[in-house]
Amino acid sequence: MTNQPEAMSWLNQDLILFHGTDSVSADLIRRGGIRLEKGRPARDFGKGFYTTTSLQQANDWAIKTSGRKSGTPEVLRFRAPRTDIAKLSTLAFVRLSPELVRFVSHCRSGKPGHGLESDPDLYDLVVGPVTTVQSYRTALIPGSDQFSFHTEAGVAALTLLTESADNRS
Repeated sequence: MTNQPEAMSWLNQDLILFHGTDSVSADLIRRGGIRLEKGRPARDFGKGFYTTTSLQQANDWAIKTSGRKSGTPEVLRFRAPRTDIAKLSTLAFVRLSPELVRFVSHCRSGKPGHGLESDPDLYDLVVGPVTTVQSYRTALIPGSDQFSFHTEAGVAALTLLTESADNRS
């Protein structure tokens, strides 16, 4: 037998996702749930509800969002069981590729849907790195990710945790 390190066991634990926003929008989500129609169009993966696994990234988004609105920065914390995520129609990108660039260009253009032939023409969930355009080239923002939910089935996989996320990852 070779001397190989012991493999870590797979726990299949729930995903913890963060949503950076302003306090006014956070309160609306707490009282009325996620409303997909409130999402901003022409985003990396289209109009949807965006989350991340990075508390720091969510904090940055909260600061940026609250600067455009009247509230103070706030980060909401969600639990998403992997078994529920597995049931969703999902598109995932793991690195910068021509497919990712084409998909982001399509979504940022404001064109409807995700280019699917089926109705309602949206993936429930799109996962991938956060991109930026620098000198007319698409680049990745290192250490970033985004989980964007686009349908009611997608947001149904999320459970809002009662405490706010304030460096409690």
